[in-house]
Amino acid sequence: MIRLLLCLFPLSLLGQYTVEGYVLDQVSGEPIPFVNVVLADNQRLGVLTNEKGQFSIKLDSLQRHRGTLSFSMLSYETETRYMGEHPIPPPGEKRLLNVRMSSSFLELPEIIVLSDLALRGLVRRALDKVPENYGADKFLLKAYARAYAVNDSAFASLSEAYLTYEDHRYGPGIEKPKVWIEQIRNRGGKDGQPPRLHPFFDQQLFLTGPYTWLSNSVRHGRLALGFGGQRRTLDKLTFRQIGEYLSGPDTLVRLRYEVNPTTHEKGKWPSPGSFTGEILINRTDYAILEHRFWTNGKKIYEDSAYQKIGGKYYLKRSSFSWDFESDFYGGLPHVFHAFYYLTEVITEPKAMRKAKKGRLLEWEEPITTMKMRYKEEFWQGEERLLQIPASETLRIQLRKIQEIPQVQDSTK
Repeated sequence: MIRLLLCLFPLSLLGQYTVEGYVLDQVSGEPIPFVNVVLADNQRLGVLTNEKGQFSIKLDSLQRHRGTLSFSMLSYETETRYMGEHPIPPPGEKRLLNVRMSSSFLELPEIIVLSDLALRGLVRRALDKVPENYGADKFLLKAYARAYAVNDSAFASLSEAYLTYEDHRYGPGIEKPKVWIEQIRNRGGKDGQPPRLHPFFDQQLFLTGPYTWLSNSVRHGRLALGFGGQRRTLDKLTFRQIGEYLSGPDTLVRLRYEVNPTTHEKGKWPSPGSFTGEILINRTDYAILEHRFWTNGKKIYEDSAYQKIGGKYYLKRSSFSWDFESDFYGGLPHVFHAFYYLTEVITEPKAMRKAKKGRLLEWEEPITTMKMRYKEEFWQGEERLLQIPASETLRIQLRKIQEIPQVQDSTK
């Protein structure tokens, strides 16, 4: 009888285990955002670390006892952790697993180090190549989007949606894309939030923010928050090379930029030391592959990455976070976060016509008043995203908004 029951019920039902922790840079100790954390023998089961390097993944009994987690990201050496070598807590309890990753960049003495002037020229060339490198004349992007706000433990709201964007090549004069909402779900809402702020955070435009107006830096043509056009920006920044990485036939250069104190206009924002940015450029075709930007203390953090499909680059993921030490303008949430993750690119005209499904997004209309029939199958195909339920992400944010816990790193 016992054997029969074991055959009827999968092993995954006999125990659920949660493994969570942080992924940190081996040298600096800083958290690494958006690392792929996947089960080595079933890579559809995986998650991304958030902007603070945090992850949380649920495993069944077999995966927890015999599985191997793989941690990978462009320009870092892949790390693996065999679960059988780590203490196993009872089902339902959590295992803390911190991982450090080493950079794959070559040592600077072994490569040609570019000067500030040369790096500025490299960035200028990459910006000139944006219309050629990014997007087709017309294309559709299918993506998962999430936006949430947190105010201590009194208020938390979030919206998740599957969206379809219709857009075209990036470049001067680009307009808003058309956006269709295929599925949406909301949690939380007005409770604990100042009434006058609810209409602000309830607008549908916040679902599209990471693509259209926040962290998609290549599309909207800027390298620094609130900082003029690209040409004016370049003249007021200073650049330094922090690594070079070989990826197949391509040579990738990572550079860091800040406000140049010698060209800064006194009394004007941004001031020297107010923000830092990083860009990863492919020197083969002058495409910007990644862009990160953060203010001092990372109160505002942007992160975007692009991938090449069919000879053109498209936004793969983007994230925007805004943390507050105290209420701002009379009670804005302590954390606001918006996230975008690409699931499919469509460029064939016939397939594009078929893919335009759902309700056309109305930018300034409320999210919470929109009525759509909930379809469970829409929320089962992207395990990489849904393995960290939004409620779990909120819980992590509430527990430790700013601080990385000082615990020992795991060993292989």
